[in-house]
Amino acid sequence: MKRYRGLSAFLIVALLLWVMPFSAGAAGEFEVENGVLIKYNGTGQAVTIPSGVYSIGDGAFAGNTRIKSVTIPDYVYYIGNNAFNGCNNLQTVDYADSIVSVGAHAFEDTAWLASQSDPYVCINTVLIAYNSTEKAASVPQGVVSIAAYAFANHLDVTSVTLPDSVLEIGEGAFFDCQNLASVSIPQTVQSIGPLAFENTKWLAGYKEDFVVQGDGILIKYNGNSANAAIPDNVRQIAAGAFYQNKTVQSITIPQSVFSIGMRAFSGCSKLAKLALPASVFFIDDQAFADCTALTAVRIPKTVAYLGSGAFSGCTALTTATIDGGFHTLSSKTFSGCTALENVTVGIAVTNIQSQAFSGCTGLKQIKLLDTVAEIALDAFINCPQLSISGYRLSYAYTYARSCNIAFQALSEKAGDVNGDGSVLLTDVLEIQKYLSAVSQLTPFQLKIADYDGNDSVNTSDVLAIQRAIARL
Repeated sequence: MKRYRGLSAFLIVALLLWVMPFSAGAAGEFEVENGVLIKYNGTGQAVTIPSGVYSIGDGAFAGNTRIKSVTIPDYVYYIGNNAFNGCNNLQTVDYADSIVSVGAHAFEDTAWLASQSDPYVCINTVLIAYNSTEKAASVPQGVVSIAAYAFANHLDVTSVTLPDSVLEIGEGAFFDCQNLASVSIPQTVQSIGPLAFENTKWLAGYKEDFVVQGDGILIKYNGNSANAAIPDNVRQIAAGAFYQNKTVQSITIPQSVFSIGMRAFSGCSKLAKLALPASVFFIDDQAFADCTALTAVRIPKTVAYLGSGAFSGCTALTTATIDGGFHTLSSKTFSGCTALENVTVGIAVTNIQSQAFSGCTGLKQIKLLDTVAEIALDAFINCPQLSISGYRLSYAYTYARSCNIAFQALSEKAGDVNGDGSVLLTDVLEIQKYLSAVSQLTPFQLKIADYDGNDSVNTSDVLAIQRAIARL
C-alpha cells in the first residue's frame, strides 16, 4: 500500500485536481464540472465512470435503486460524502488503486457494503467501516486513513489501536462510540477531523488540560483557566478544540502552531486577547466566529488561507489589520462585526468575496491598495458609514463609485508611500523594508517611491527623501 507521509488524503486530492486539466460541462448521463462527477442521470444497471472524471461528488448516485454495479477506473482519486448512499441494489464495486480518499457514508445502505465479511472494510488504504462486534478494535497495518464516521455509533467498541501507517483520522470517525475508553494513536497521525472522538469515554475521561495526540494535534482543551498557554509541542489546533469555552480570556499560541481548525475558538465569548504567531499559515472556516469580547486582530503575512466567516460575529472587534499572504478574502470573513471601524487590507489581497464585511454597521474606513482587482457587489452590504480609501483610477475607486460608497483618495505625492498625505520617516522606512525584501510595495506605491524619477526604487530615493525631510 502506498504511503503519503506529510499530507492528508484530502490535501493530496486537492493538489492532484489542481494540477490536472479539466473540461467542464454535462455529457449525456453524467453531469461533470471541472473533473467532478456531480450527478448520474442514467438508468443503466452497470455503470462505468467516464474519462475526465477525477472525483465522484457528494451524493452523485445517492438513492439510485437501479444501479447494480459500478466500475471506478484508475483516474478517480476521491469518492465524496454519500456518493452511493442508499443504492441498496448496488452489489459490485470495482475500484482502482488510485483512490486515496472516501467521504462519509459513501456506501451506506448498499448491498455491497452489507456483503463485506472483513471486520475492517477498506477501499485501498482507506478504512471506510468497522464490521464487527469485537470490543477491542485493532486497525490493520497499511491503513492510511480512517474515513469520516467509519466507527461512529459502535457501542460494542471499548478500545482502539491504530498502527503507525495511519496519517489521518476523519471527521466523526469514532463519534458516539460511547463505551470507547482506550485509544492508542501513533505520532504518525497528522490530521484529526472535527468530532472524531466526540461522546466517547476516552475523551470525557481525559484528565490533562490539553488533549494532544498524534503529530502535535490539540484536539480539545479541558481546562478552566482564564489565560490558556498552548504547549510548545502543539503544531495544529484541531476543529472545535476550544469551541464555546466560556472561561478563556486570553490565548497564547506558540510559534510551533501552523494550522487552526474549523470553529477552533468559535463561541469563546470571553476571549479578548489574541496574538497570532508568524508560524500560522492556515486558518479554517469560522475559526474565531462569535468571539464577542475580541477587540483587535492582526493577521500575519504568513497566513496563506483565511476561511469563510473566520471572524464573523465578533461584535466587539474594532480594528483589523490584514497582512496575510492570501489573495482572497473569503466570504463573510468579518460579517456581523458591528463595532468594526477601521480595516487595513494588505498588499497580497486581490479578491474580496461575497458579504466579507456584511452587517459591519460601524465600519467607517477600509484601506484598499491598487492590488485589489475584484470585489463582490455585496461585500459591504449594510455598511452605512463606510468610506473606501485608495488610489484614484484604481479598481477600488471604480467599485466605490459604482456602489455609491464614499471614496477618500490616498495621497499620490512623490515619496508619500503610505498615502497619509505627508512625506515622513515612516515612508522612508517602508522603502527600506521593500529594499530589504521584508515587505512589498504595490505598482502605484513603487511609482510614488521613485522620488528621483529615474524609473527605479533604490537607496538614492531613500537618501533624497531624507534630505527633503531635513530640508537640505
